[in-house]
Amino acid sequence: MSPASPHALDPVRLQVTEGGAAPLDFDATQVTMADGLITVQLARACCISPPLPAHTVEMLLGSFPEGTYQVKVIDGQGTMNVPVYTTAFTVTAPAANGAPLANLTDLWWNSSESGWGLNVVQHPSGNLFMTWFVYDASGKPVWYVVPGGTWAKNDFTGSVYRTTGPVLGEAFDPAAVKRTLAGSVTLSLDGMQTETARILFSVDGQDIGRTITRLPY
Repeated sequence: MSPASPHALDPVRLQVTEGGAAPLDFDATQVTMADGLITVQLARACCISPPLPAHTVEMLLGSFPEGTYQVKVIDGQGTMNVPVYTTAFTVTAPAANGAPLANLTDLWWNSSESGWGLNVVQHPSGNLFMTWFVYDASGKPVWYVVPGGTWAKNDFTGSVYRTTGPVLGEAFDPAAVKRTLAGSVTLSLDGMQTETARILFSVDGQDIGRTITRLPY
């Protein structure tokens, strides 16, 4: 299971080792739950040659509230259903750092202002790494990064750095990458709502506030 000790509404994945002449068919594999029992009905594709080498894949089981859950994996072989694995995991309360109940990792934007956006990557600890791509007064693209911060209830605050560097190529010089403190940012959530957020940047002497949503695709 991944993570081994999930918090409430963390994405929980099952690691499965597969291979051989009948690989998994992920489109036909089914995951169902009833009364705390999660049943994974594996489906197999047609036989292939040469057989695939053994390798590990991850299957998303879902996100769950606090509680203990049983997992039963069944391998469907023709008309036969063969139980192959059982396990259990316990979902605990959200981390004490105030991180949201759901993972915010996504590409965020304001649909009425297409052309700029915010990439958010959430670590299992609840900390965020964000990259903000916009244009400056002359229309040139500018990148800002937020390499972490802290949560206070539903507000995440971190420092914003403006980055510049050399052209990417064979002679790329890492020493030429420059990071300049440009200001701060606060991302605010409304309770358990994690599809919409309010972002406030205080950058280069300007206060910029917007409502953002996850980019649908």
